[in-house]
Order: sequence, then structure tokens, then C-alpha cells
Amino acid sequence: MKSYTKIFFVCAIILFFVSMVIAFDWPQSVAGTSEINKSFGELQGDIFNTSLIFSKAEDVQSTEAGQLMAILGQSSREMGWAPTTLGNAVILAHENNLLTVYGNLQDIDVDANASFIAKNSVLGTGGNSAWQQGYAGLHFQAIDTEKDMIINPRILLPQIPEEKMISITHITAVNKQGEVFDLYNNMTLPATTYSFYRAIEQNTGSPYITSVAINGAEVEAITYDILVHKRNVLTVDGKNFYAASEIYPEKDRQFLTTVSLSPGKNTFTLRVKDINGKETTLTYTIYAREIAKNNKSNVLKKLP
Repeated sequence: MKSYTKIFFVCAIILFFVSMVIAFDWPQSVAGTSEINKSFGELQGDIFNTSLIFSKAEDVQSTEAGQLMAILGQSSREMGWAPTTLGNAVILAHENNLLTVYGNLQDIDVDANASFIAKNSVLGTGGNSAWQQGYAGLHFQAIDTEKDMIINPRILLPQIPEEKMISITHITAVNKQGEVFDLYNNMTLPATTYSFYRAIEQNTGSPYITSVAINGAEVEAITYDILVHKRNVLTVDGKNFYAASEIYPEKDRQFLTTVSLSPGKNTFTLRVKDINGKETTLTYTIYAREIAKNNKSNVLKKLP
């Protein structure tokens, strides 16, 4: 079995080293998370969102000094014209094999003949030139070209003054037959295998790490720090590598873990952390009963 704790630790060390070597600034002024329309790792269409998508159509600045790699979406004598899902975009190369990508720009204010771009240089104005419609603001990405992974930009950026607290509102358990059970404290379920999900509601915050423990032992920890290609799709890392279709089987549900409940008392503990390490915890007591061979009913019962 793959040691997901070890993999998470290694990724954390790598990203910590990167953040210490390069001090990025925000590409736009951000007072609170309400000014970010979509966070890294959220569902966008049927795939993971690979960017921070901003809500304001204002000037975009380079987060760090770097080499100008490409200007996309505009006609220029040097670069030519390249239609992309990013729309009008500027790509800069930095130390440690990092690229920053500034997409969905309405206008680009960069000389195509330039080679070096200083930190905090104005690159253009956020707009709505990308294929993804409805977000009239910057799409900002960070990419590690050596390790072939997309990095959560929040790891590299300063904290937001007004960070939205993550709330946990609704947990469901789904068995192999597709039956859905709403969790509440002191309840009974047949002792079998379940996949657990948290409800996604607007304005409840976007998690950086979700972890689940059963009877005090951690059984899953899914991190939204990087996206890597596995099985020809982008995935997040946990006990396994999970594609967007597995993490988000529906747009309002987020996968937490799959685990078999043993007969007897089971303490289910969900911990959700934001990018700054602030944690929200929810605990349920689940009594799992053995399924009688002649009993095909999986009716949920609440304890007296």
C-alpha cells in the first residue's frame, strides 16, 4: 500500500523549500477570499481548477522577477498567434524551474521583445478572453516544470487579511449499492464499506487538506497543494491519486474517504484545514451492525 503520509510529507518539504527561496507577491490586491471567484482544486466543468480565478478586472502585476517565456493570444512579430484556453496570457520563468501564468487578460501591456520582467511589473488587465466564460478576472497559475506538476498558488503567496473560515455542513455515506445515508450523531449503519462525502455549499470556504480518522486512526488525508498527471488525467494526492470525477462525483459533493466500518462502535472524525492551517473538526459516533444473511434491507435507524 502506498504511504500517503510519506508522500504528503515529501511534497510539503518541496513546496516549503520553494516558498522560502522565492518570495511571491499577489498579482492583484486581495483583501479577502471573496475576491477570488474560484480556488485551486475546485471543480471547474468536469476537471480540477488549475488556477486562482480572481473576481476583479484590474491591473495584473508580475508576482516575481522572471524571464518572459511567451505571450499567448496576441499577434506579434516574434511570438505569432496561439489560441489557448487561457485566452490572452503572459508566461514568466523563475528560479527552481517554476513558471507563473497570467491568463484571461483583456489587454496585455508587455513588450514581446523583452527578455526580463521585473517584479511587480504591470502585465495587463484582467478580463474575459479565456474559453472559461463568466469570470471577468485573472487566471493565475504556478507550474513546476521539473516535477511536471501544477502548484496551488496559495502556497507561494502571502496570507489574505480576511480568510474565510471553512464550515462543514453535511456529511453523507454511500454504500456499494449506491444507497445514500445522511450522517448524524448516535446512528446505526450496516457494517460494510462506505464512501464518505462532504457537501459543498457556496461561501463555506475551500479546504486545503481533508483528513478522516476512524476510532482515532487516520485512514485518509487528501491534499490540495499540487495537481499531477496520473492515468492521463490531473489528480490530487491521498491514499490514492484521485481524479476530479472521483473527488467530485457531483458538483455539490466532495469525496473524503472510502472505508469499511467494523461491527460495533465507530468514531468518525473529519478534519478540514485551510491554507493557513486553521482547522475545522466534526465527529460522529456510528454503530455498525452485522448484516444478517437473510436481511437485504439497509434501512437507517436512529438509536433511542
